[in-house]
Amino acid sequence: MTSTLASDSTATRRRFWRSSTKGLVISVLTGTMLAVLARPVFWQEGLYLEDLDSTEARDRQRDLPLPRISSGQDRQGRQRGQAQQPIRVGRLPSANRDRPPADAAAEGFTTPEPASADIEPSPTLQISRGFYQERRPAAADALQQVDTPQPTDTPEADTSQPLQQSITQSLTALLLPPTDLSSVLSSSAPLTAPIPELAEAAPLPFPSSPSTTPSPEDPAVATAPPERPLSSDAAPAGVTEPAPLEMPEEPSLSDNVPPQTAALPDQIQVNQFVVTGSTVFDPEDLAAIALSAVLEPAGLETAEDLCEVREPASLSAPLSLTPSQLVRASDAIEQCYIQENYINSGAFIAETELTEADDGVVEISVVEGQLEAINIEMIRSGLFGLNSSYVGSRLEAAIGDPFNLDDLIEAVQLLELDPLITQISTEIVPGTQTGTSVLNARVVQDDGFDMTLFLDNDRSPSVGSLRRGIALSQANLLGIGDRLNLGYNFTEGSNELSLGYAVPINARNGTVGVNFTTTNSDVIEDPFTVLDIESESRNYEIFYRQPLILTPTEEFALSLRATRRTSQAQFLETLAGEPIPFPGIGADAEGRTRITALRFGQEWITRNSQEVIALFSEFSFGLDALGATIQPIPPDGRFLLWRGQGQWVRRLGPDSLFLLRGNIQLADRPLVPNEQFSFGGQRAGRGYRLNTLLRDNGWFLSGEFRLPLFRVPEDDILMQVSPFFDVGGGWNDGDVPDTTFLTSTGLGLILDVNDTISARLDWGIPLSDFDSTGTDLQDSGIYFSIQVTP
Repeated sequence: MTSTLASDSTATRRRFWRSSTKGLVISVLTGTMLAVLARPVFWQEGLYLEDLDSTEARDRQRDLPLPRISSGQDRQGRQRGQAQQPIRVGRLPSANRDRPPADAAAEGFTTPEPASADIEPSPTLQISRGFYQERRPAAADALQQVDTPQPTDTPEADTSQPLQQSITQSLTALLLPPTDLSSVLSSSAPLTAPIPELAEAAPLPFPSSPSTTPSPEDPAVATAPPERPLSSDAAPAGVTEPAPLEMPEEPSLSDNVPPQTAALPDQIQVNQFVVTGSTVFDPEDLAAIALSAVLEPAGLETAEDLCEVREPASLSAPLSLTPSQLVRASDAIEQCYIQENYINSGAFIAETELTEADDGVVEISVVEGQLEAINIEMIRSGLFGLNSSYVGSRLEAAIGDPFNLDDLIEAVQLLELDPLITQISTEIVPGTQTGTSVLNARVVQDDGFDMTLFLDNDRSPSVGSLRRGIALSQANLLGIGDRLNLGYNFTEGSNELSLGYAVPINARNGTVGVNFTTTNSDVIEDPFTVLDIESESRNYEIFYRQPLILTPTEEFALSLRATRRTSQAQFLETLAGEPIPFPGIGADAEGRTRITALRFGQEWITRNSQEVIALFSEFSFGLDALGATIQPIPPDGRFLLWRGQGQWVRRLGPDSLFLLRGNIQLADRPLVPNEQFSFGGQRAGRGYRLNTLLRDNGWFLSGEFRLPLFRVPEDDILMQVSPFFDVGGGWNDGDVPDTTFLTSTGLGLILDVNDTISARLDWGIPLSDFDSTGTDLQDSGIYFSIQVTP
């Protein structure tokens, strides 16, 4: 008997490693093909022109002058225009880039890999607002001569002010954007694209408009031409100089002297302002703003909204305006752009408009600022480096035309949340052309490696509930943000190996990837051990996921997955001498079940400093393709079902929160067991063993509080208590619905140690009558899990 069991065990291991090797080879080949196809997209430098290691290039950019482009301006505008400084968007030093603690991790939100890094303090902006150009137009110099003398003291307007700082650091991962929401599903057929756990995190930083503070500046000094010196050999008094020699007459140079600028009139008749070159604002509204600045300058200075339209854009009678009043009109339009954070856009009146405006129509030209180049300096960490195009393409995609500071702030915030990036600082300097800027970014990348060891009792007792495993993840194998995942776990009667590879294909975090999982199981629970039931299953998947809305506070994404799942069960090999196909539900005569399905998912998540809401929906279509199992009477490989899941987390106070989550599944016909809804276990129905309830249709709802017991700040240790209440039910399609309703309540303890060790212990008390004669811990309503992330 012992030798027979030993031979069975050897055969099981042999089948497992044979299946694992086959799946590994297929996954590697598919992943290599995806990587080769994605390589041309991410290895082009495109807009990223210069290397910041070049000191000469950096000095050249920082030494560019930043005069104003407007034809003239009031005293404050002239003071800003005579000396500008580069715009610096830097990061405050990071206090902690470790992973967030898992004290708020929601059950059912499994995280085999971290979805994002901690939310760091907001960037600090040091900007001198104004319009960048290489030279001042002649009209501006002429207006300045006519209007007012040069000031003797011209303080610079320094508009540096940090963005809103993070408020508190309670809810460590509450606000982290997920890369996927599908792992929220806790049915017997879990999705492979997981939702990250929601834990405590500091609130996201929101942009705020920087204010201006004056800073001293060297006065402009007007220099006069020096007097001609007296010649040392001049003739003394009373001595007659000899007649000069006759020299040939040289040609006159008067033809080569450029004509002088025409003098500007003291008064200009204006019937109407016309604004050209604006794509952000309505030109008629800008013309009305310019007219309002001329008619009511005091009201403009006290207005909270500089872009508010206060007067019509035309006059019934002409106005006689001085050049300084015209300058005030163009400055009002420029200040409207600056108020909306278009910091390198400007407006000016051409000289010809002042000297040739016979019809009384004055044209104000708007030059909207552009981003000339993006320079990326990457600070490498770990074995695999991240290409600069990964960062540059995301900055370029987020920053539109014309250039707006708010777009840059949002792009930097999204990159801060990227798990591949540890720190980012940016600087804006003037470009080489009028109205352009250059963005310099310095990025410190993460090493991209993650490892998690785990121990729990979250497997079915029939194959052994005590599960031990390891999950490994390495990013940037090709330097394009790709990620390889490898996992292995086992129980007394099962082995499972998983492999996944994903690669981004665009700057909006669109991702394609493949997953493979193989599992071998033996039933070890009495009295079924005598049946010698063995099963083998393999799951292949290729997916595409694309966010359509992606901001620091909201994400909406669509996903498409093609899955192929095969399983085979057999029994009585010991008694019969050879394995006999197990007559499972929906299986064919060989005991095999083959499912080919197309699954279309929708994900939405929104977050703020107090709460987070996550919703997930997926439609699955079982197809008669690739040899799918087809039976005369369902269940088989043809089906249509919908799965939905939601979660709401609300912060109640420091280290305290309320969590509400739920699942639902609806099917159009009887389903095979792998597609059925599951109730029971630590993630869905505490108090009952895993898979206590398997139905074609079902629902689940859970609510729990997480309240702090104690915290040790110096060691970063947090202990929480979690009272909970679970309720759910299910029914089958067909002639016998078999409706069941189960409820439970209980208490849990959650421990988090320095973001490295996370442990949970739950005791569930069933409130519904349900026969359970097992002796496993799950039958007593006890569940535990321990995760260690070195």
